[in-house]
Amino acid sequence: MVRKHTYYRAVSVLWFFGSMVGFIVVGLGMLEPTVPASLVPSRAVAFGGGVGVGLAGLAVIQLFQARAWVRAGRGADLSSQGLALPLRTPDMVGEVDGRPVRAFTVSRSTGGGESSGKSTFTRVEADLDEPAGTGCLVYPHGDVSAGDEALRDLQLPSASVDGVLAMGPSEEFARAVLTPAVVDTLGEADSVDAVYAGDAGGLVAELVSANDSSFLGGLAKRAMKSLPGGESSAGIETKGAVLDADMLADQTRAVAAVAEGFEQAAGTTPAA
Repeated sequence: MVRKHTYYRAVSVLWFFGSMVGFIVVGLGMLEPTVPASLVPSRAVAFGGGVGVGLAGLAVIQLFQARAWVRAGRGADLSSQGLALPLRTPDMVGEVDGRPVRAFTVSRSTGGGESSGKSTFTRVEADLDEPAGTGCLVYPHGDVSAGDEALRDLQLPSASVDGVLAMGPSEEFARAVLTPAVVDTLGEADSVDAVYAGDAGGLVAELVSANDSSFLGGLAKRAMKSLPGGESSAGIETKGAVLDADMLADQTRAVAAVAEGFEQAAGTTPAA
């Protein structure tokens, strides 16, 4: 399925470059006599006009995308928090089974060297009742690399139930997180590749320190920078703005279920 964010991104690129090319082509007289070059006094005006129209179009597209984000959030039983600026995606908040959840977008650098750039990500989080002393990583499709390829080679204690994989401070803890509600909810959430609960970054750091591996350390540091959530939440991250209400609803239910399973495990099972 091609996501709505992809459409908005494609239209933005096509509009901007199409506007520039259109003005330049007219300025060079390449469309005469259908469109006279006199409409554009100079090449500088042609270039400036193309940039101006392109930027104006991008602003309009961004406005529609922001509105689509709010509609998706409302469709997932979330409401906007704070002042909703016209060209920004506001934080969306709500509750799932009494647990506070939120969805918001972040922008960060991706890639490296000449291929580096800024990308937008959607983060969906559910609050834990209190900060956790450990963490857990849950993969609905049983594939670690689907959530973060940099964590693929880390050998954390793990357990699997009906194809859902959990990695935690101990095998017993990981299995305790996979309650029937967690397994059922994640089994229905096709858009979720990974859920990170509690101090997942700290858990990875402990493993790297124990292995004393510079190779694993480099991979883990890259992965830890991008892990959603934190000590006080369970989180999901998806590249792009999630503009589909059903997908956003699946993700809010997923983080709420994992948060509940994580807290039950933390209350009944030793971390190590």
